[in-house]
Order: sequence, then C-alpha cells, then structure tokens
Amino acid sequence: ARTPEVDDRRRLQYIEQICDSADTLSGILSDILDLSKIEAGKLIVDRVAFDLRGLIGTLKQAYGALADTKGLTLHVDIEDAVPQHVLGDPMRLRQVLTNYLTNALKFTTTGSILLNVRRAAGYHLRFEVIDTGAGMDGPGIARLFQPFSQVDNSLTRKVGGTGLGLSICSELAHLMDGTVGVSSEPGKGSVFWVDLPLPPVTAQDLEQHESTSGLDALQGTRVLMVEDNPVNMMIAVALLERWGAIVDQASDGPGALQAVDHAHQSGDPFDIVLMDVQMPGMSGHEVTRRLRQRYDRHVLPIVALTAAALVSEREDALAAGMNDFLTKPIDADRLRQTLCNVLVTAAASVAR
Repeated sequence: ARTPEVDDRRRLQYIEQICDSADTLSGILSDILDLSKIEAGKLIVDRVAFDLRGLIGTLKQAYGALADTKGLTLHVDIEDAVPQHVLGDPMRLRQVLTNYLTNALKFTTTGSILLNVRRAAGYHLRFEVIDTGAGMDGPGIARLFQPFSQVDNSLTRKVGGTGLGLSICSELAHLMDGTVGVSSEPGKGSVFWVDLPLPPVTAQDLEQHESTSGLDALQGTRVLMVEDNPVNMMIAVALLERWGAIVDQASDGPGALQAVDHAHQSGDPFDIVLMDVQMPGMSGHEVTRRLRQRYDRHVLPIVALTAAALVSEREDALAAGMNDFLTKPIDADRLRQTLCNVLVTAAASVAR
C-alpha cells in the first residue's frame, strides 16, 4: 500500500511539474507576442533612470542559485567605470540578459558562466555572457539570431525553447539603439554580448527618480481600479495595497463613472484611476472621454491598462484623455513608477 508520505511527495512533484510547464508555456507565449509587436514595428521601449548595479545583482542572485543546482558557478564582473544609475529600459535590458543567461545554463554542463559588464565607446556599455558550453561553428552562428532558429535541434529537444529568444534580443537591442553579437568555438564555449547606450543619470534625474520611487510614495493615495477580469483585479489591488494605497474597485464603465462622481461629491475624490481599456459594453476610452467632460486630466489622472503594446494603442489612449499607458501583464516596478510619475506631474500642474 502507498503511504501518505509517498503520496504527498508525488503530489509535490506533480505540482512542480505543472508549475514548470506553466512557466514554459508563459515564456513561449511572451516570445510570440513580443515578436508580433516587433514585426509590426510598434513595440515601445522606455527611457527611465534605474539602478543598473542593482539589476545585475538581482540577476546574479537568481541565476547563481540556478547554476548551483547544475553544479555550475556563476561569476559577475562589473568594471569600476560602470555607473550605478543609468538611463534606459530596465525591463528590456533584463529580458536580453535573462535570455543570454538562460541559454548559457541550458547548454553548459560543466564549468562556469561569467556575466561581464564594462564601459565601451561613449556612453555605451557592453554586457557579455561567457560560458564553457558546447560552443558552435560558423554556419550555426550565422543563423543564430534569426527567428525560430536553433543550432542543434536534437539538443534543443532536450533543453526546450522556441528559437525566438535570441531573435527578440537582437530586435530589442536595435530598438534601444544597440547591437548584439556572438563569438564561439565548438568544444570551448560561447560569448554572447549586447552593446547599449546607457548614459549615467544626472543629479537632477536621480533626485526626481528617488522622489517618485520611495517606499512610501503611494502611501494613502486614493486609487480607483477599473477592471472586468477578476484575476487582473486581484493582482493589481494586492500590489497597490502593499504600497499603502487605498483602493476602490469597479468592474465596468458605468460602475467607474458612478464611483468617481460619488467620491467627488462626498469630498473624498480619487487621486488617480487605473482604467482597463478592453471592457464589454463601455470601453475604457469611452469612460475616460465622459470623465474628461467633468474632470481635468490634472485633477483626475487616468492611466490606461491594456494587453496591446502598439504605438497606435498608446495614441488612442492619450487622445481619449488618459495621462499614461501601461501594458498587461502587470509589471510591478513599471506600474509603481508610472503611478508615481503621473501623480507628481499632476500635482505640479495643479500647483501652477
């Protein structure tokens, strides 16, 4: 007979397998969505102040632990001349480096992996991921950054992947005015690199960034969350409340209009509205247009939430009267920074 302990152990294994499969599927879908946006020529990249060394530190912690499970060692070497804070898109930089590190872990069975960061020409920084894996020959390298391209299909079947990741890295680097490349030798390993313009932030840039990204920046802020999907609502509300915001909820357009008017009439208006764009019945754009007939964009800031990341979607949101635009799935850092920036801008405009 099977003991409860064995059953529990097997149940845990099943759960871990389900989670791994979900992560894999999510990665594939994200790759396909990113590629479609890139091919449309309308993927948006950011330019914000961020802690570069902190970003590298989080990657070291996460991938160092993964390397340990494979009996590998991850080293990180950051040149002294590399600044602490830079201007750029931290999410897209993390996406490129994550792809490089993931591939290095997949295709390296013994030895080590090195993430090297150094100054290049001008304000450019060069990031290199160096592994001691199987390496590649010339023909394999030539097609490496092409969509759906994989050097060794038999090996890929063992480690997984769509063949889209490196192609997306190349396109993202291009959108950020950078370049990518690789050098490799069979049996000795590979060096994947990306070169990006990431100028150091000025004292003024850093002061503004810190003033809008402190831990208590959203403390006590009155937020109306308008979202018809209960899962998206749950995630957003949990994040907002963790940051100290006071959150009211509306699941559709009419409910949002009623909530805003009631809060205003009661003398406790909302500081900001997070508005889902794709809602049945009345879209987020239509709700915003109606609100703008009564409330100025600086009195009632509205931030769009949408699954689409095309430039046209952003333009439509701004034309409807929204202050800014965020894409789903919700990225916590970007959500928080956008809300802080919009609130600071609105407050400054009202003060004038």
